[in-house]
Order: sequence, then structure tokens, then C-alpha cells
Amino acid sequence: MTSEADLIGHRGSGESDAFGVLVERHGNAVFRYAYTLTGNADDAQDLVQDVFMTAWRKRREVRLVDGSVLPWLLVTARNHAANLARKHLRRGDVPLDGMDVVDGARGPQDAVLDREQVEWIWAAISDLTPDLGTVVVSCLVDEKPYADVATELGLEVTAVKKRISRARARIRAQRERGEEGVKA
Repeated sequence: MTSEADLIGHRGSGESDAFGVLVERHGNAVFRYAYTLTGNADDAQDLVQDVFMTAWRKRREVRLVDGSVLPWLLVTARNHAANLARKHLRRGDVPLDGMDVVDGARGPQDAVLDREQVEWIWAAISDLTPDLGTVVVSCLVDEKPYADVATELGLEVTAVKKRISRARARIRAQRERGEEGVKA
């Protein structure tokens, strides 16, 4: 298996075919994350394209975390999503995706709360140490089996399980600290 450092061009030539392998490896994960940020498949697809174009342009500057470009891609997606949200806000766009307008059971505030919760979870994952964050994204976001993640990272399955457990405990503690604080 070719390393992501070679594929992104840190040590290799950065040829577009090699870069395409990165898109194949991480395109679905970036799309799922972009969709949670935008709540709209069209915007999510545009974000994915923007993220990978940015990665291509900045391929010599991309930081790998435990040999993976995925954390960098997800942070870049979050930044592009924030830019897109500001653009929609300036234009006065009102997103209807994610709202049940037929029976009125869900309103715009529910979509905003759902999106805020997802954004909080991704921020919490981003705050994890790289060794925990990589395992969380691989196992819980990409839904890869623990054994596959262990093989990819050169770990034992028990080490992957322990990292998932530590990450969950840290995220849970962070949530509890946030609930104790004053919120508007």
C-alpha cells in the first residue's frame, strides 16, 4: 500500500493519478462530514471538490497526522463550510434542507440545533490527540472494523479499542464540562 505522504507529494512527484488514490480513500469520509456541516448534498459535493482542490494546490504544505491526510482534509472541509455559510448569510439564503415543512414537526431551529451538535462533535474530535483522533475517524466515522484500523496503523486490536474508549471518555468529559458552564 502506498503511503499517503508519497501520494500527496511530500516525497513523490504529486502526479494527479496518485492524488486520485487519496480522493478514492477519503472522498466518502469528506463528503459525509461536509454533508453534516451543510445539510445539503449539493453544497457537500461542492465542498468536497473545494477541499481536494485545496489539497492539490497545497500538497507540499499538507500536514499528515499519523501518516494520514484525513484530519487535514476534515479541518479544511470545516473551514470551507464556514466560508460557505458566511456567503449564504450575506446573500440572505435560507436553507430548507433538513426541515420537515409538510407537518411542521421540525422547524429551522431544529436543523440549526442538529447542525450545531454535529459541529460540536467534530470540534471535539479535532481537539483529541492525533493518535486518538485518527482511530476515532477511522472506526466511528468511516465505520472501518477495528481489526482493519489496527492493521493500517500497525497496532493491536486491543490498542485500537483502548484508544476508542479513551476518546469517548474525553469527549464525554468535555460535554459534561460544557453543560455545567453557562450557555446562552
